[in-house]
Amino acid sequence: MKFLHIFLLLIVFVFSDEFADEFDDIEIIKTEKIKKEDKNLEIDSEIYFNTSYNYKHNEPKNKNLNDFRGLSSLDIALNTKIKYKINKNYQIKSNIKIHNDFIYELEPNKYKTIPNGYNNEININELYIQGKISENIDISLGRQIVPWGKSDAIRILDVLNNTDNRKIGLIDIKDLKLGRSMSKIDYFMDKWSFSTIILHENRFSKKPQQGSDYAPPKPTNEITPSNKQAIAISLLGNLEGYDIGFYYTKQYMDNQNYYSDMLGFSYAKVINSFLIKTDMAYFDKLNIAGGLEYSGFKNRTISLEVALKKEIMNYYIRWTREFLNKSLKYTKSIYAIEDKKNIILRGVLEYAINDELSAKLGYINYMGDKMPLKLLENNDRFFGEIKGSF
Repeated sequence: MKFLHIFLLLIVFVFSDEFADEFDDIEIIKTEKIKKEDKNLEIDSEIYFNTSYNYKHNEPKNKNLNDFRGLSSLDIALNTKIKYKINKNYQIKSNIKIHNDFIYELEPNKYKTIPNGYNNEININELYIQGKISENIDISLGRQIVPWGKSDAIRILDVLNNTDNRKIGLIDIKDLKLGRSMSKIDYFMDKWSFSTIILHENRFSKKPQQGSDYAPPKPTNEITPSNKQAIAISLLGNLEGYDIGFYYTKQYMDNQNYYSDMLGFSYAKVINSFLIKTDMAYFDKLNIAGGLEYSGFKNRTISLEVALKKEIMNYYIRWTREFLNKSLKYTKSIYAIEDKKNIILRGVLEYAINDELSAKLGYINYMGDKMPLKLLENNDRFFGEIKGSF
């Protein structure tokens, strides 16, 4: 309980506007990072220590169920990006993720069931060769990540790479995407780029598994993706004052056993301090998202996204404030579904100690009267992270 009291005091301290205003005018002098020499081989790694504390779970109903109370994660993860330059036109890129959660070893009596990949996992998330065939034509072959659309939080068009959803709402979307094997050719002409992609791998999103506090106590049927190839085409314009995109794909829909066409459109425009964006995708029905981001406040940014997705309304609001010459950042977000009674609240304080070391402290709350958020109501937790880059 002493740990919990200290944590609550820290959160209250961070939320105070008086605390924020005191630091707005402090100037921190930073040294510029020395540019690395050009090398054929570049290796950039990040090591993470993650922990979380569940404060709302009740005692399990019987001794055969996992006990999720209290400390629920002591995870060490390594994220390594490798780039090898073959010659002036071609290079190989890879991204390897490895993690080991020691909570299962330190508290074996609490965990009767350990889901596959939760205690440790090695994921070759990206591995591809990228090169230039001519002045206007690029090619990339292998497992890679290709983002589509303009929405940040509510995925409408971003369907080429699915996500790791085993800890819903806890991890940033940029760290969730799963690489996918594909062959991609890009043709560049003035301010336009045309891409043709053959998708060789159908890699569905990872869902919570039995034995996790994000999954039902009874096992659910997993859909095995077919290896049937799919195609994707995009035409993107980076025009004066706005971006525009047209998209088409024919593939298996995520975690669904049917093959479907999708037509899409995206648009983004900057007007003074406003960024306006929209995504539209037509599968069997129209899915549409609109977003607005305002950065005209001093050291503050606010974002709003509203979407009709699979005939269900989704809402997302994010507020970010920076202090100490942008080395300290606090972000609050609200994600709501349908009648706004299904909500995920998240707050994160991030501090860049130096160029190689950073720390993160946050909380997440779940509220819901319908599945899946009804299932997650006891998963409220504090979480922390220390990240080192080398």
